[in-house]
Amino acid sequence: MQILQTPNEFLKDFVLEINNAKQSVQIQSMNFETGKVMNILTKVLINAAGRGVKIEINFDWVSQRYVHDTLPMFPVLSFKKRKYIKNLHMQNEDIINKLTKESVKMNQTNKPFFPLRTLPFMGRNHIKMYIVDKDFAWIGGLNLFDISFENVDFMVK
Repeated sequence: MQILQTPNEFLKDFVLEINNAKQSVQIQSMNFETGKVMNILTKVLINAAGRGVKIEINFDWVSQRYVHDTLPMFPVLSFKKRKYIKNLHMQNEDIINKLTKESVKMNQTNKPFFPLRTLPFMGRNHIKMYIVDKDFAWIGGLNLFDISFENVDFMVK
């Protein structure tokens, strides 16, 4: 078993273990975003849920504000860019709705109260942990969006 994995090795291994899961899949990621990685994971998670595997995903509220690993701190002035961001976040909501429809438990953590909504970088949960059947676990630096998988990072199994 390879203990230290590159992003792509992790994704391949995690998908394999989800496909073999018998009881549960638990995911803790600060962020997720529509794209290649989430398209792959959404399909295998829905398939696993259909086999009766209990799936729970925890993600931070700030994922509603992120755009490709960037947290805009000021209002976006460009109409075209605002439209793009809105569309991206709507696609993320579609993922949540698809997974929820298939009995995947989606937990949004760290919802801030006003005035902390204006400081979205405060109080975030940066933990990334992925567990399958209490037999396999990964920790490391990967959030569930494409840019994270293009960075130099790793996961420990």
